[in-house]
Amino acid sequence: MPAPTSSFGRLLPCLAALFGIFVFALTANTLPAALPRVAGEFGLEPTVLARTMSVQFIAFMITTLVGGVLSDRIGKKLVFCAAALFAGLGAWRWATADGLAEGMQAAVLLGMGGGILESISSALLSDLYPERRKFLLNLAQVFYCAGAIGGPFLMSRLLPAGVSWRVFFVAIMIASVLLLLLFAYSHMPPPEAHERVEAAKLLAIVRRANFVLPCIILYCYVLSESSLGFFITTYLKQHLAAPEHWAIVALSIFWGTMMVGRMICAVLPERLSYEKLVALLCGGGMVCMMVQAWLPDWRFSIAAFACTGLAFAGAWPLIVGLTAIRNPRYSGSVIGLLVAIGALGCVTSPPLMELLFRFVPRTLVWPIAALPLGLGVVLSLVLLRIPAPPPTVAAEPAAK
Repeated sequence: MPAPTSSFGRLLPCLAALFGIFVFALTANTLPAALPRVAGEFGLEPTVLARTMSVQFIAFMITTLVGGVLSDRIGKKLVFCAAALFAGLGAWRWATADGLAEGMQAAVLLGMGGGILESISSALLSDLYPERRKFLLNLAQVFYCAGAIGGPFLMSRLLPAGVSWRVFFVAIMIASVLLLLLFAYSHMPPPEAHERVEAAKLLAIVRRANFVLPCIILYCYVLSESSLGFFITTYLKQHLAAPEHWAIVALSIFWGTMMVGRMICAVLPERLSYEKLVALLCGGGMVCMMVQAWLPDWRFSIAAFACTGLAFAGAWPLIVGLTAIRNPRYSGSVIGLLVAIGALGCVTSPPLMELLFRFVPRTLVWPIAALPLGLGVVLSLVLLRIPAPPPTVAAEPAAK
């Protein structure tokens, strides 16, 4: 997609993409924060209701794939507007849900919206400002963290005070309408004929190690991160007897420290190795998760979760950034496919954690959930030894 030439022409779609990631964060973190309360109202175990999150990210994964290809064929604007519409409908369905069946319907719609908002927003930002890719991709994740912090924090205050969890999904619905208007008024030129995705060329790209290894690394990272994000509240409340207020606030603290880390990563020099930074962050996150095995008190556990968020920091945007650098063509399709594969981590996390909580001693739950990060460290260092495309090739889409 040729980037708009004027500063304002780039600014409005940039702001829309950032707000889209904020809305996606709300769709992904509202239910985990209220999971014990919603499950109690529906008469279900929290781990059973958590299956809706697997369904949500199955829809996320499929829509990410389809949305990425469509964005490179018909343009990103129409795809973004559809995403905002899906997110609004999904939030409305949760707000009116009476049981697991309605929750599944809501999860599908939220997943369809979130798959586009997360992946194609990253692709759009990369297209609009290729010279500031590391900064903008980390800034995008700061916006994600803002949504992941703000929603649970408000819920930690209002849910114990008697406010219904449904109110928060109504707020997401309103935010989705505003997002739809932002995308509708943003100028996003359709892809030129020579930029439209061709199946044979795309297939050749996704077969290379420059694409395959980042996909595996992202999956490993997301599997461990989503295990934390989905189950911090439930773990603290049910297994360590933390007060509901602190169990929910812990989720905001986790994303808060991650936001601080991403702000730091956003100002790192572009010349620093993406692969080495990813290995460092995944390794640090693995150590912080394993420490949970020796923490029997919920206060120390929250502190360890906070350190984990700081260690994770810029892993996601850095993996997306190194994939964009190593695969400069068809940004929407490539990043869409990458994020879809990463979303498999969100799909597999709930059933994995359900098994761990049921059959494994509590002290081993988080060390086992941290193991994928070790594979991510190894593969990041392997990728470091594989040559990336020369700078002239990587810069080609921005020059068109």
